[in-house]
Amino acid sequence: MIAPGDVGALNLLGAIAHRQGRTETALALFVEVAEIDPTLAHHHANLGTVLAELGRLEEGLASLERAMALDPSQPDALNSYAFALGLRGRHEEALAYLERAVRLRPDHANALYNRGNALLALGRNAEAVEAYDRALALAPRNRDAHLNRGFALSGLKRHEEALASYDAALGEDADNAEIYHNRSTVLYALGRLEAALASCEAAIRLNPSHVEALITRGAILSFLERFEDSLASYDQAIAHDPHHAVAYVNRAALRLLTGDFPGGWADWEWRKTLKTPLGRREDPRPEWSGAEDIQGKAVLLHWEQGFGDTLQFARYAPLVRARGARVIMSVPDCLVALISSLDPGVTVIADDVTPPPFDLHAPLMSLPLIFGTDLGTIPGPVPYLRPDALLTERWRAKLGERRGPRVGLAWNGGFRPDQPHLWDANEKRNMDFAHMAKLDLPELDFLSLQKGEPAETQLPGLLAAHWPGRNFINLAADLTDFSATAALIANLDLVITVDTAIAHLAGALGAQVWLLLPHVPDWRWLLGRDDSPWYPSMRLFRQPRRGDWPSVIARVRDELALRFGIARPHPINP
Repeated sequence: MIAPGDVGALNLLGAIAHRQGRTETALALFVEVAEIDPTLAHHHANLGTVLAELGRLEEGLASLERAMALDPSQPDALNSYAFALGLRGRHEEALAYLERAVRLRPDHANALYNRGNALLALGRNAEAVEAYDRALALAPRNRDAHLNRGFALSGLKRHEEALASYDAALGEDADNAEIYHNRSTVLYALGRLEAALASCEAAIRLNPSHVEALITRGAILSFLERFEDSLASYDQAIAHDPHHAVAYVNRAALRLLTGDFPGGWADWEWRKTLKTPLGRREDPRPEWSGAEDIQGKAVLLHWEQGFGDTLQFARYAPLVRARGARVIMSVPDCLVALISSLDPGVTVIADDVTPPPFDLHAPLMSLPLIFGTDLGTIPGPVPYLRPDALLTERWRAKLGERRGPRVGLAWNGGFRPDQPHLWDANEKRNMDFAHMAKLDLPELDFLSLQKGEPAETQLPGLLAAHWPGRNFINLAADLTDFSATAALIANLDLVITVDTAIAHLAGALGAQVWLLLPHVPDWRWLLGRDDSPWYPSMRLFRQPRRGDWPSVIARVRDELALRFGIARPHPINP
């Protein structure tokens, strides 16, 4: 029997209940303890911790503040207070309290773990890994520390280490769907698709309604070219969560890739609910759905996502104008001059300029849905953009007398700091310069169309290592915007690129362009064809197998020789 008012025994019972996961029982006991003796800091710290875990954050914070007022040097109270702040999203403040807790007690494993969580939430992944390492050195069986460490390592693209962390977490909890799902994402990033699929399937077996795992499975199946199974996985995700935007957007990309334009454009509208840093315009005025009569009205069309998307869908602006609207287009500053060549009746402004008054607005990538675009009704004519005549003439003079055919090259989509959401896609389609350098035919002049890091900075070293001839011209410093690049392309005979922004630009200009594609490409290039319905002057060269750039380059080199009447070149050395 416990004597009434025995705070020591009651506090111990509360601690046992808390450790056993009987949180409500622990709460009742800690409330009683704090009422009997409100003078001890750790009583309020225990109470505040349990309240925070139950989601009663304001009450929890109040109890923990009282604990710290009674004893500012108590690391448990500091740790629990930081935990509650983290639940409120106040991670910078939480980190400050955790730093104090760790200074007071360097071996406080839970404070070190929570410090890792705060750093992870703040995007400071490398520091988070260090904090988790210190926590795990003290408490090596902390499943969540292994799990979150894996997540931080994955963010640093240290995928093999992340996989080891997830495996360690599974060693502590072999029936955890979340661990299997996270593990599948790093296996996917490592290109181990069958293993990634198996791990994802394990997550779904443990939790059949795990929507994120169903979405990841859909993506993996798509890369394995199991498109019907991929579609079914996205359908399952949507059945479990009919408002999950990522599931719809992924399904949209799959439908468009396989030629289902009506279904794809409808699903694509869900992208508007996602957080994207580019081209998003919040405006109280209504968005044009296509049903409203726009005769005599001003319609603002605004860009979104990447430069290539803007170049591809700019073709729809004259269709909006044909319905009697006054059309304003808001685009990135580096595209204003070029897209102004689209239609003299379309006003083109930079996206950081306040637009003139307008009645309705629409994002460019909603226009295919509005106009009911399918494979047979993609708007023409092409070309619909034109290079500046004066810039074209300046390039002609700069390049001088022709020695032979001129071919522009782009092998890397770059990693612009304002487009981190495009980095993964760029990485999948980028090519090592060493592969592109195999195209070197002495009868041709090759000109770099590369603009962006890291390729631009690395180019001098890459040329020294892989391109011994003198028939390569680096023009990066003069490619100041898309108008400059367009004018240079007008002086070329052919463009060869993996960078889709360059491909869209050349295609919109009607220039001859060869686009080199990964095995499963972005949706707009469709499947199993060597042409593009979007751009009549484009040829597509596809990897026959994942990662197989050498065979693509061998084919392109043979086609280059054929295209320009060069004697069949010697085979490429491996």
